[in-house]
Amino acid sequence: MPVSQTIHLKRRSRLVTAIATRIDALLSRTTGADGRWGPLQTDSQTCLEFEYTASGFAITHQYRAPFSRSPDIAYLSPLRISDTDRKAGPLVSITRPRGYFGFGRDALSLDDQVLPGIDAGVPGPASARLSLAPASPRTVVARFNDERIAMRIWPAARGLLAVAALHQ
Repeated sequence: MPVSQTIHLKRRSRLVTAIATRIDALLSRTTGADGRWGPLQTDSQTCLEFEYTASGFAITHQYRAPFSRSPDIAYLSPLRISDTDRKAGPLVSITRPRGYFGFGRDALSLDDQVLPGIDAGVPGPASARLSLAPASPRTVVARFNDERIAMRIWPAARGLLAVAALHQ
């Protein structure tokens, strides 16, 4: 069932090591029942941050690599945070929409930590989530082979979640 979302899109530099606290939105929209939110004009060099909300879901900050070409569709799926996760520190997630993760085959980490739920050998899940120790806002780097995405951590207690969307 389609979900109406409010979407704010921000431009980020190629690899951020210190995240600015305020960046003006390139695009700000509320989707209709069809889920459409574009069009968007950007270049193939700029990393992007999508911030989207939907009733009953976390406020999701999705950090992604630049679009290498003009896609017709870019999926922005709202995520939920459990009550248990809200009591923990910041939540960060890593996802690979066009593939899977597999230790031994892939070099991957999130905040220089091994990803939970991904076993060595045969490729497994296409996403993982990590709860970090409570901290002031800081940068976390998601790594998958040669691709790296820097993202800011957000407090789960306030219903916020950071996601690195990898496209390698």
